[in-house]
Amino acid sequence: MTRYGQRTRLTITPTDSNQVRAWFGIGFVAPLTISAEAIVIAGGGSGAGGGGGGGGAGGVVFFNNSTLTSTFTVTVGAGGTYTNGSQGGNGVNSVFSTATASGGGGGGQGSGTAGSSGASGGGGGFNASSGGAATPSGQGFAGGGGTFNGAGGGGGGGAGAVGGNSTTGVGGNGGAGINTYSTWATATSSGVSGFFAGGGGGVGRSPDAGGTGGSGGGGNGAPSADGTAGTVNTGSGGSIGGGSGIVILRYPDSSADLTTIAAGLTYTKYTTGGYKYYKFTAGTGTVTV
Repeated sequence: MTRYGQRTRLTITPTDSNQVRAWFGIGFVAPLTISAEAIVIAGGGSGAGGGGGGGGAGGVVFFNNSTLTSTFTVTVGAGGTYTNGSQGGNGVNSVFSTATASGGGGGGQGSGTAGSSGASGGGGGFNASSGGAATPSGQGFAGGGGTFNGAGGGGGGGAGAVGGNSTTGVGGNGGAGINTYSTWATATSSGVSGFFAGGGGGVGRSPDAGGTGGSGGGGNGAPSADGTAGTVNTGSGGSIGGGSGIVILRYPDSSADLTTIAAGLTYTKYTTGGYKYYKFTAGTGTVTV
């Protein structure tokens, strides 16, 4: 405070980049904070198509009750890409603030080709090939193997269970997804019957059947054919392309809306059951509290 005769000048000094404290005779001004939690699901891996293994599910990470201030990043990972005659592509990571979910592993292509590692591993290709490992640990399960000569491809791992091994000419089933967040799924019209992140089914050797995709949106295999992709915004693996991921933020509805959301993010807001939910379904960008 500096006094010049009868005039008084008020000097305002920011304490740091996140908070400006100023006294205007009416109170104290501070940044908004919210006590929040989020589920972060990465993109699922692609299967390898004819004779190949199913894609592994994207990783599932819970961001637990952290106080958010200022600006943070959200990224929704794409599903793994499918190219005929090639190894299935891994899914892309999803990010929320400091939490990262890893993409699912791609399915093995061709005789004896292992599935790729990922949050859940991809299924192995036909003829005695192994499934991919689940890395990093804790986000999903390993893929199944194409365990016998003449067998189809193994099923991709799911967020809730390992992928199934193929039997005779039949493709392995995709590993089950999880319904831990069924309340979130219902509130935001997400997932498949309350489940997320199922593994993709392995392709069968003609004329035998392909494996069934895991609960939560895993794509089904087919006999000596490409099968179906993982369901979008579930993080599920496919027999061909993987399903894209999803990020869902929630916090008590007594708190204000988010201040800004970058134009590059696709989202829908819901208010229900005492919470505000923000469902991010595509893109990457910053969010400001």
